[in-house]
Amino acid sequence: MRKAFVWALGAIDDWTGSGRSRATGPHLLEGHCSRAREQCEKWAGSHRELLGFARHTVKTAAPGDPRTVVLPIAHFEILRRRLDDTTEPASKGASAYFGHPAHAAELAWAADCWLSRAWAHPTNVGTAHLFGAALYYSGDLDRARYVLGGAGNRMPEHLPWGLVSPLPGRTYRKVRRELGLR
Repeated sequence: MRKAFVWALGAIDDWTGSGRSRATGPHLLEGHCSRAREQCEKWAGSHRELLGFARHTVKTAAPGDPRTVVLPIAHFEILRRRLDDTTEPASKGASAYFGHPAHAAELAWAADCWLSRAWAHPTNVGTAHLFGAALYYSGDLDRARYVLGGAGNRMPEHLPWGLVSPLPGRTYRKVRRELGLR
């Protein structure tokens, strides 16, 4: 229902920041997340389109803008596709993917953009989990500790922890212990 509402507003018909989307809500997080999902490979998009959109979103976002979460969402979507094609443990695949220097650097950049002036937003806990997991698997433990410190013990239903483990709650608790978080 929300997705249909966003479409009805016309907020995602122009992603360059001009035209109708600028007038009707250029900062609609759900619209950006929906647009990212539509650019996924599984919906006839491509990793290149998805990452291009996510990078553009972060680049044009104001400091603290919750839309920066589109970048880790894009990377988790790509990771999901890669895990479908391998038999290696998902956590090992996540570490290899997020540990790639280019991925780690751009996720740190996006996290810093969000953290520089994070707005009070109802999605902040979910955003912290997405950034925190990506940063943790990239090996950026200091940023992961800082980000996940604000997430508390509440956990999203699936992403990101459910993608890397069949026991996401146990995995999240393990990560929090490793990072020295209660």
